[in-house]
Amino acid sequence: MKRFLSGLLCLILCLSLFWGCAKGKPEQPVETDEAIDTEEIVDTAETEPVETEPVTDKDDIAASLVGVRQAMIGTPAMAAVAYLGATDSMESVNTMEWLGDLLPGFLSDLPFITAIDEDHIIGDRYGELYLVVPCDENASVAINHVDKNDEVTEVIYRSDHGDPVLVFANNTGYPSDTQINIVDNEGNVLTYYPVLNDLYYLTQYSDGSIFDLSPYTEILHHEYTEYQDYSWKLPEKVDIVDTSWDTSYMLSDGSMSSYHISFAPDGVYIQWNGGSLSAPWETVTKDGVCMLRLYPDTDDERSFCMLLSTDHDYIYLSQDFVNDAVRCDEPISLMLERTYG
Repeated sequence: MKRFLSGLLCLILCLSLFWGCAKGKPEQPVETDEAIDTEEIVDTAETEPVETEPVTDKDDIAASLVGVRQAMIGTPAMAAVAYLGATDSMESVNTMEWLGDLLPGFLSDLPFITAIDEDHIIGDRYGELYLVVPCDENASVAINHVDKNDEVTEVIYRSDHGDPVLVFANNTGYPSDTQINIVDNEGNVLTYYPVLNDLYYLTQYSDGSIFDLSPYTEILHHEYTEYQDYSWKLPEKVDIVDTSWDTSYMLSDGSMSSYHISFAPDGVYIQWNGGSLSAPWETVTKDGVCMLRLYPDTDDERSFCMLLSTDHDYIYLSQDFVNDAVRCDEPISLMLERTYG
């Protein structure tokens, strides 16, 4: 759906550019039998610039918002939601500057986000940040803080219009502390709690009422670059052959899950969340990214982006953001500690 949305936005922009150029196209001169002074024509052309009607920022903003809403038409989705990252700052931050540094490509593709004003940036300025776009532009929207028992403790936003909003959530030490209620013109009701699932993807509902816009590829690329800035390096095969790595993390139900990976010369073994696989492997480094490729050169190929700490004690694995069509049913990124080998 994200590729469809990108194509739709590009089509809208191209049509706008074509219309603007067509309206500004100068008329062809009418031929006559009279003698023509060519120097006058040149002077006239130089002193009378061709008027054009370029696409304005306002046009781009409107088109990008329309594109998101049109992408939901014909689906059960009542809102498009995107996870945009998290900040642990306890101080006031400039949200747009922070987003511009973190996700410049996403803001360029969807410029309506840059037009969201302070009245539509909801919650304390730290925690996880979510974009919410109701499908119905006339929907009623209410956003509440809730406690562990799902009781409303504070109404932090209410509107009779379905304007896009940015919502800071989940900064109280427990998940699902923010409740979003949307009622469209047909009386359909959506109650949504923005939170990441156990694999660190946006929570989805089985009824398809949420349209996921999250820019996972750009988030991961930014995270990978940040680790490199902290002296992590691109591993070579010799660095990790005959090594093993482990980590564990808490699931939303309070239980613990573990993730294990070990590298032999002729194969890799991975175990996670009750699943496991064994596969031939290789490392491929290109354009500053090291990829761990499993089942290379087969239809079952899977790949992960990988970094190694300079002391060789930790390894970082993320979903492949270079080939973002390759997605696995595993956490979006992990930090594993060396165990032996």
